[in-house]
Amino acid sequence: MRPWIILWLAVAGCDSPTQSDSATVDACSGPYGCTEGIELCDGVDNDGDGEVDEADALDALAWFPDADADGWGDETNPTVACSGPAGSVDRGGDCDDGDPTIHALVPELCDGIDQDCDGQVDESPQDGVLCYRDIDGDGYGDAEDGHGASARVLLACEPPSGFVENEGDCDDRDGEVNPAAVEICGDGIDQDCDGSDAECA
Repeated sequence: MRPWIILWLAVAGCDSPTQSDSATVDACSGPYGCTEGIELCDGVDNDGDGEVDEADALDALAWFPDADADGWGDETNPTVACSGPAGSVDRGGDCDDGDPTIHALVPELCDGIDQDCDGQVDESPQDGVLCYRDIDGDGYGDAEDGHGASARVLLACEPPSGFVENEGDCDDRDGEVNPAAVEICGDGIDQDCDGSDAECA
């Protein structure tokens, strides 16, 4: 027999998978890797226990009761299954399943209620006011402190300590400089934050 024929037979023998090799590849070709004997939500009794798509299926989901039909469920009472029970959804995040205006994507309001179910009340409310950090305590703040640094701005139901609703302070490190201050002419300082120092007559 010619040498190249012997070589070809040897290579062909190494590359040709046996029947058992093909079966192994098929059992491990799904999105979950090797799942032979593991139950899946596919209408087949994968684990051979006589039941189909039971709760211990690898791809079963947690389902949450949605009593108020807002598309968000009560996370305190989940059901794990391939298919959700009637009146359930596959996402939680509803801290009051009796009120459709309360769930994880509802904007917060100034009303003492935790609309967005994050465990906080009235934070960054949709109907709040902009509050500016008042560093120098003169009753005025701004988005910048007048020295190139950004001051803190937040949305709240009312200004917390150290914040005010009044903006326009062009130097929040000087309590004598703000929109309500009296301008002193010719001193090179814009006391009233109107954009220029008044000229003396």
